[in-house]
Amino acid sequence: MRSTKKLVEFGASWVIPGFTPHDLRRTCSTKLGEMLVPGQLIDRIINLKPPGITDRVYNKHDYLKEKREALNAWGARVARIVSGLELVEVSSPLKG
Repeated sequence: MRSTKKLVEFGASWVIPGFTPHDLRRTCSTKLGEMLVPGQLIDRIINLKPPGITDRVYNKHDYLKEKREALNAWGARVARIVSGLELVEVSSPLKG
């Protein structure tokens, strides 16, 4: 609920009951996976710590180009959805 209060403080004119910013992170992660973006890259996009020693300690590549390409593709998909050019199934993770 703290994040919902922050949205209101920042002047958001909408509040969705039960919604948290984590829902956006989960949706982005899921949809990027559906778009066949590799899991390791999705983890970096949503800022998860790498699980293995190689990525944590030795691999210092920032993957900016790859992340930019994936997020541009995601942004284009969101734009198609918002404009009505692409239909999506909507389901609520909220338990009633």
